[in-house]
Amino acid sequence: MRSHVLTWLWLCFAIYCTIGPNRASANVNRPILTYSAVSTIQQQPKDTTVKPSASPVVITPSAGKPATDTTKPATATPVTITPNNNNQSNKADTNKPAAAVIKPNNTAKDSTKTDTTQPAAAVITPNNKASDSTRKDTTKPATAASDSSKKTSSDTSALILPSDSNTLKKEIGQFTLNGVVKQPGGQPIPGAQVVNLSTKQGVAANVDGTFSIKASLKDTIKISAPTFGDQAIPLTSKDSLPVTLTAASTGKKQLQEVVVTALGIQRNTRAVGYAIEDVGGSAVQEAKEVNFVNALQGKVPGLQISSNTGSMGGSNKITIRGTKSILGDNNAFIVVDGTPFVNSNSNQPGQLNGGGGYDYGSSLQDINPEDIDNISILKGAAATALYGSRGANGVMLITTKKRPDVGGGIGVTYSLNAQADQVSILPHYQNQYGGGSGGKFEKLYYNEHPEAFTSESSATYDDNDGLGRYDLMPIYKADESWGPKLEGQLVRPYYSFDKDKGNPYFGQTTPWVAQPNNVKDFYRTGYTITNNIAMAGTNDKGYFRLSYGNMNQVFVLPNASMNRNNVSFNGGYEIAKGLKAVASVNYTAFAAKGRPGTGFTGPNPTLQFTMYGQRQLNLDMEKRYKYEDGSQITWNRTSWDNPAPASSNGPYWNRYMDYETDSRNRIFGNAGLDYEANKWLTFSGRVFMDNYNSLQEERTAKDYFIGGYIKRLPTAREMNYQLTANMKFDLGKDFKLNGLVGGNIMHRKWTVTGGATNGGLILPLVYNLNNSVTTATPYDEYYEKQINSAFATASLSYKNFLFLDLTGRADWSSALMSENNPYVYPSASASFVFSDLLKSWKWLSFGKLRASASAVGSDTDPYQIYDIYQFVAGFGSNPITQAYPTKYNMNLKPERTQEYETGIALKFLDERVGLDFTYYQRTTKDQIMPLTVSPATGYTTTYVNGGSVQNKGIEASLSLNPIRLKNGFRWDIVANIARNKNKVLNMNIDQYGTSLTQLTIGTDRRTTRVSVVGLVGQPLGTLMGTDYVYNDKGERIVGADGNYLISDIKPIGYAYPDYTGGINNTFSYKGIYLSALIDFQHGGNFFSYTNMYGKISGLLDVTADNNVRETGIIAKGVKEDGTPNDVVLDANTYFVNNENKTLSKANLYDASYIYLREVKLGYNLPEAWYKRFHAQSARLSLYGRNLWLMHSNAPNVDPSNILNSSSNIVGIEGGALPSIRSFGVNLNVSF
Repeated sequence: MRSHVLTWLWLCFAIYCTIGPNRASANVNRPILTYSAVSTIQQQPKDTTVKPSASPVVITPSAGKPATDTTKPATATPVTITPNNNNQSNKADTNKPAAAVIKPNNTAKDSTKTDTTQPAAAVITPNNKASDSTRKDTTKPATAASDSSKKTSSDTSALILPSDSNTLKKEIGQFTLNGVVKQPGGQPIPGAQVVNLSTKQGVAANVDGTFSIKASLKDTIKISAPTFGDQAIPLTSKDSLPVTLTAASTGKKQLQEVVVTALGIQRNTRAVGYAIEDVGGSAVQEAKEVNFVNALQGKVPGLQISSNTGSMGGSNKITIRGTKSILGDNNAFIVVDGTPFVNSNSNQPGQLNGGGGYDYGSSLQDINPEDIDNISILKGAAATALYGSRGANGVMLITTKKRPDVGGGIGVTYSLNAQADQVSILPHYQNQYGGGSGGKFEKLYYNEHPEAFTSESSATYDDNDGLGRYDLMPIYKADESWGPKLEGQLVRPYYSFDKDKGNPYFGQTTPWVAQPNNVKDFYRTGYTITNNIAMAGTNDKGYFRLSYGNMNQVFVLPNASMNRNNVSFNGGYEIAKGLKAVASVNYTAFAAKGRPGTGFTGPNPTLQFTMYGQRQLNLDMEKRYKYEDGSQITWNRTSWDNPAPASSNGPYWNRYMDYETDSRNRIFGNAGLDYEANKWLTFSGRVFMDNYNSLQEERTAKDYFIGGYIKRLPTAREMNYQLTANMKFDLGKDFKLNGLVGGNIMHRKWTVTGGATNGGLILPLVYNLNNSVTTATPYDEYYEKQINSAFATASLSYKNFLFLDLTGRADWSSALMSENNPYVYPSASASFVFSDLLKSWKWLSFGKLRASASAVGSDTDPYQIYDIYQFVAGFGSNPITQAYPTKYNMNLKPERTQEYETGIALKFLDERVGLDFTYYQRTTKDQIMPLTVSPATGYTTTYVNGGSVQNKGIEASLSLNPIRLKNGFRWDIVANIARNKNKVLNMNIDQYGTSLTQLTIGTDRRTTRVSVVGLVGQPLGTLMGTDYVYNDKGERIVGADGNYLISDIKPIGYAYPDYTGGINNTFSYKGIYLSALIDFQHGGNFFSYTNMYGKISGLLDVTADNNVRETGIIAKGVKEDGTPNDVVLDANTYFVNNENKTLSKANLYDASYIYLREVKLGYNLPEAWYKRFHAQSARLSLYGRNLWLMHSNAPNVDPSNILNSSSNIVGIEGGALPSIRSFGVNLNVSF
């Protein structure tokens, strides 16, 4: 991998340096003029070579006779080049070379025959009149020959020549562009950055918003300002350029100019006939997240980001417009600069359903957010049809930075981010009762076990009952807190035994008191430091950008850290006329140590403290997790004389002895050529690559337990080869037609190798598969797939207000039989900018209608059409294989999705009000699903096509500008909301003439009662489980024993929300801006392990509130005869029987929430500050993330923070890690 990186970087660097333009030479003998046509220069006797200290070259007219032929067109007189030796005696410094003077040559032998239609020749003469104060004004240009009679021979004019021909070429055609940058209300935007992207020169707008900058026609001028959307405007005239910037809250760019669409095609937003959201890179760069995609939460309507911030770089589930596939992947497709990005997830199956394991996260976090320039969210099928089967779930299109951030040759940008991380939401624990069961202590008598005491007198209690002295002893092996009340009694703690280990605490007692902060104090304040430096440059031939970024995180958990290094190169160069080479190379080295476990597993701190545990444990003593000889110390010892853990290793043993490590090296990017054959035809060829290899190691220490070691090496390599032809036609004055045809070959391989020990470890602390007691179980998985594609698109526009787009793509997949190939994805979309026809409606700033219809789909994984065999233990030397229990189906077809979309975009009242509304309906049929078959076939299941799922919904965004003052103060509001209604229409399987009513997606591990399913007639993601039994009045029925009656398994909830959204407020004033984002979710349910086990184990506050452990609890409901229930249960019995594993509905909660997700305060530092360091701009900002859960209907967990995978198993909270609140500071400086 490292050799690949070095090769790529060296190749790109060598190409750029080899074909780069000539730089300014240090050779003082380099001639300023090298044109051979000016032969007279070489005839001069004096050396006129310009040296660094030479005077400037001056053009002056020489005296001559006036032209006599005034009937010919007026032209300049001929000019010759001669040395000027006048006033030699006045020469001040003979050591300096003479400056050259270019004079018109009016000495034609026959002035009456002078052809004044020809340009004048030039005479360059050394100018030695520097000391002649009487020299005439030489600043006026030479006049035409027809006017020469009006001038004396002494009249002169002068022109300073450029120092080299390259500069001369650049300045030809340039003019001074004047303009003004304003807000929609007319107020100026002082300090706005105005950059000519062609020359990379930049200026800042004056206090009144005006600016002046050198430019040429066809240059592109980019205007940007904090809290406003960028504009990039191509110049078509030399007229003054008025610019109006609108607010761009949450980093969202304004609706104008261009957006990036499928295949990286840039389109004017007027022409786009489907919903697309464009988000600027600042949205993910200022308020940092290790995985940048988390920062998009609540900012884009229809985009739902689900994650768990407590899992240290954990997984993301990225869905656009809901889920469409019952068992297939529903995550958005990621594309970076045209490169398909493998956003795979290597979590193990048991981890997905709350069963336990590590969350290794989404590999999307390999991308450095500082390199991101823009993110386009392509939502509907019409927007993604050109990506074929891979774009069926929507596309996140990421464009990285390629040019300098500011003008002025080579630019350097440095950014520093420092962030503090703290646990924000923990369960509410009870602090009245300690560990144990039955509310009692055990007694340890000296007379029975004198070896447990230092002396008889050291025993604390004596009841004078003849049994002797004793100590009170908690029930250590009970992993719950149904023990005695915490009243300060002296007890023997778990760490007061093991005399043979040299224990200094042997025989000691400690007060039986609450430790209310023991969980909070276990989590430390973490920090994340991110440094990034980028160097970029451009000229008329090419551009480059090279960046390095380092992220170092010390997580909130002990012994947990993460590090990421990124190197990125983007470059392009015109190697010949019309032929450009481009390259993009990105390298990532990622490493993590001590990720927390998830779900029902020991390394999960939630299991240690909330699902099981004791409330009196002293955290400082728990830090002593082993003796000097390395043997284990745990609070959960089997008994006073048996230190072996009953079940729990203790939190610090898990953090420092049972830990994981993982690393990943990745290189991705592309290289290619663009050839402009003529004005209407361009060819592009690209090779895209994404390649990574990972190492994952999981350790379980050998001590009282047998220990174990798991090693996995996931790898993936995807190559794409693409060729396109882009055509542009002007069909008369009103019509324009753009077209694109192309093809793509995708080839992908991915593997998993490694193994796991069997029977434990032979030697402790040696983590190697050869250290297995019995032969380790090997892992060896291999997958390979190829898709060949052809695609085309045509875009027709009429007078730039009416647009029609047609696209089509055909895929040939190796995962399907040839008779089911190809499968075609067509789309059509239209856009009508009706505001262009309503110019008289002054209140309407902009109005556009759009509509689209399209079809996309997705194929299946490889090896789903042919039967396969698996290896089993051989018989002697004879190998044995057996058929895999799944019968594969050669008739499998791709899933197909049809979608219809319509929408409107409006802006009113000088853009003070903006509205965008979209309605869509999407139906996905031919779902790929398993079907149970008769065992008589020799198989248990087969894969088939069947079933339809419908999604329909709305997306709306509203922008408001309530306050806009002339002094520059403004208040902007951007709000969005999305609602998606999902329904399983049927599960008909035509191939077998049957149908299903329910298909299980996943079932929770511990209760095995709660399942996420597809149920016909119900939303996809329906939660099945047991419920209360109700009477006709809807009242819960309680049995004679005082416990609830429990129903059979039935639908009890839905995992996905009814609607989601966000509201962002931004206040800005003269370079200072303050923004606050609130996001929300309404509806949806989840089943909670945290609450269920926390109540069963007596750890949560509800198990001790209102003195229920003393007075008991009456289950709310009625008896079977309808009378109110009056049976009193003790608290332990009530929670174990009525809030337990058998009654699912008791621990089903509403997933709604309102969150203060993000606050940012930024300040563009004054020019006087950063100019001291020769910088061009500097910005300082403060921010906070995940600040305040303002409203939630679910206790003890953060409902927005419960997911630990990217799979379709949702709605099961398997012991979620606590969410993380972050505070940080950013400094960004450009040179």
